Amino acid sequence: GLSEEHQEGYSSLGMKLVKTLVEQIDGTLEIVSKKGMHTIIVFPLPKD
Repeated sequence: GLSEEHQEGYSSLGMKLVKTLVEQIDGTLEIVSKKGMHTIIVFPLPKD
């Protein structure tokens, strides 16, 4: 799970939209805060 600090970030409208869109494409969302904050979005490529 996310730290309390990062959970607060999910309360913003922008992060809620990003989280919803990532879920819709079966992706994952990770927030890392080492020397600044980084957001990592991973999603599968469609098969031809």
